[in-house]
Amino acid sequence: MGKSIKKLLILATSLLILGSITFVGVMIMNKWDFKKLSTYKYQEKSYEISQDFSSILVKDNTANIVFAKSTDDKCRVDCFEKEISNHTAEVIDDTLTIQAEKLKWYQHIGIDFNQEIITVYLPKDVYDAFIVNSTTSDVKILDDFTFTNVNIDITTGDVCISNVDVNGNLDIHITTGDIIVTNLDVTGNFNINTTTGDVNVSNATCKNFTFIGSTGDVCLNNFIVEEKLNLKNTTGDVTFNKCDAGEIYVKTTTGDVNGSLLTEKVFVVSSTTGSKNVPNTTTGGKCEIVVTTGDINITID
Repeated sequence: MGKSIKKLLILATSLLILGSITFVGVMIMNKWDFKKLSTYKYQEKSYEISQDFSSILVKDNTANIVFAKSTDDKCRVDCFEKEISNHTAEVIDDTLTIQAEKLKWYQHIGIDFNQEIITVYLPKDVYDAFIVNSTTSDVKILDDFTFTNVNIDITTGDVCISNVDVNGNLDIHITTGDIIVTNLDVTGNFNINTTTGDVNVSNATCKNFTFIGSTGDVCLNNFIVEEKLNLKNTTGDVTFNKCDAGEIYVKTTTGDVNGSLLTEKVFVVSSTTGSKNVPNTTTGGKCEIVVTTGDINITID
């Protein structure tokens, strides 16, 4: 090894040690609060909506979005946001429309350990269309609401829906993120399309259920589908716990299919590599399970 290379290595090591000492010193001064290292300044804004509306539309990039019941029968939108990315909240064509201002490319350059949050307090129980389009956001609906149709489309983020009735269709499309649904009644079709993420549906009903996924586990608990349950997954386990449907079709490449159904089915099962253990029943709707690599174990409760 030449002397010049040795000098460069010594210099690089010295700079690395100096940088580490400086970082530790700064973090000690800030009590290891990484949020204090953010280069963005944040602000809080609140919008009171006096106009009536029947639908809700949210277009955002990075904010987490929470919907909750209003305690004073008024609609309010609270934003914890970057100073450079103001949100607007207004009623347009009978729709509460919430969206963030578009940033210039250079405004995305910086260090940020905070999370923008939009909290929408809704005064009524019943609404028509509910649409959320975002890039990186968590979406939470945690109170008793009724919507005609719900469409949630996000790239990266988790979705949590609880105690909601949908008098039409519910569509959730996520590239990367988990989905948790509890206490849900859908009179129409319930559709989930995801690439990477786990799905957990509990205490729910719908007319038809369609799931298309790539990587992630699917767990269905006390889930009743009136007509057809169609589930296609590439990698991940599928678990049924006291579920039922008129017809069931499950296809997965790598993963086990386990659990319990409530009524008898005519089982048609196939597993290239794995065991198959299903009831020998001859009545009821068709239950077809196709697995490439994985076990199949189903019981009737």
